[in-house]
Amino acid sequence: MVNTNSALMAAQFDFANQDLRIARLQAEKLRKDTELAESRNRITLILLGGSVLFGGLLGYNFLSLRRSSRRIDATNTRLNLANESLERALKAKSEFLATTSHEIRTPLNGILGVTQVLLADDKVSPDVRDRVRLMHGAGETMRALVNDILDAAKIESGTLTIEKGDTDLGALLDDAVHLWTDRAEEKGLGLQIDRAQAPARIVEDGPRLRQIVFNLLSNAIKFTETGSVSLTAAAEPFGAGERLVIRVADTGIGIPADRVDDIFESFKQVDGGVTRRFGGTGLGLSISRDLAEAMGGTLGVESELGRGSVFTLVLPLERPATLAEAGSAGDGLRNDVFLIIEANPLTQSVLKSAVAPLGLSADISGSLDAAIARLSAGGVVCALVDAALLGADDPGRLAAVSRLAGTGDFHLAVTWPSPSEEMVRALIAAGASQVIAKPISAGGLVAALKQGLETAA
Repeated sequence: MVNTNSALMAAQFDFANQDLRIARLQAEKLRKDTELAESRNRITLILLGGSVLFGGLLGYNFLSLRRSSRRIDATNTRLNLANESLERALKAKSEFLATTSHEIRTPLNGILGVTQVLLADDKVSPDVRDRVRLMHGAGETMRALVNDILDAAKIESGTLTIEKGDTDLGALLDDAVHLWTDRAEEKGLGLQIDRAQAPARIVEDGPRLRQIVFNLLSNAIKFTETGSVSLTAAAEPFGAGERLVIRVADTGIGIPADRVDDIFESFKQVDGGVTRRFGGTGLGLSISRDLAEAMGGTLGVESELGRGSVFTLVLPLERPATLAEAGSAGDGLRNDVFLIIEANPLTQSVLKSAVAPLGLSADISGSLDAAIARLSAGGVVCALVDAALLGADDPGRLAAVSRLAGTGDFHLAVTWPSPSEEMVRALIAAGASQVIAKPISAGGLVAALKQGLETAA
């Protein structure tokens, strides 16, 4: 009994201990479940807060991007308006420079024409001739400056155009050298030209080529105190074709090796001290290189300080096709009137003096109608008219040439700015007897007219 009771009590005690242990385990499990639920709640709150924060950031960024987009659109609108205003301003500047240049060139060409006539007159005394020569040199320099300023504006605005046509290369180079002969003599410099290896005529933009050569000779003579300046031109084989190489060499001050590129920058010379005393705007070489590149060529320099420089212009060479000779305009100089068709009084006077060596009596008509009336009256052996007086466009000018040519049997010479081969053919077909490319000096004009009249005779 005692043993049984003891065993029963022991069993009851173990059962109580098991219940207590189970209760403790359940309490521990409940505590852990509570902690896990709290952790989940915290994570949920954190995720919820992060989502709200992320959504807020997205909304803020969206609004910021939208505001930035609006600001960018507004800025682009203002920029476009500014660009349009700038384009209008550049166009207005180019038009102003072109108009101003034309207005300056007209009286300036008149002055240069008068000085050329005076220099060609044997009756002018040596003292007066020297003064006229100085005036002519100053006028040529001023014309070159006007051309450089106008071309600089065209290059800046992207409106520079190259118009190629039949060009008398020999006359062009000779005229350029002749313009600087007096200046070279004043400084005691030798000035030589060698074009024996160059073609007589080429297809090129004559006025642009003349401007480059003029600038190169101007710089060479300007920066050379003693020695000589030489101009050489030659045709050289290049690939499957040819190229024209023009070199201007001098024995001047030279250029430091580290400053060679600077001379081709606008408004910049080698330095502000020694070379500044020679004057100049610093535009000539910059314009010349831009023109050379626009013509499909290059302009480079080789120089040694204190020994001189050699500027080399290389252009693709195109020779003109042989044009059929124009028909005879008459049966000789049976009449003695040379009719000048020109509206500008100053140009009228210059042309009248320039054609005096032809030995013809000069008459002037200020309009096409007046010229037609005068030609219809007869007695005119030669008439000279400029493209500017013929009309505003090419079809109108060709029609005006036909009207003039239909009034009688005479030699009709038309001066035309850098005419192309097609334009020369069109003018000849319209009735012109001779097409003279501009620009041209007074002496060159007389020589061309003489040749045309002799051919017609």
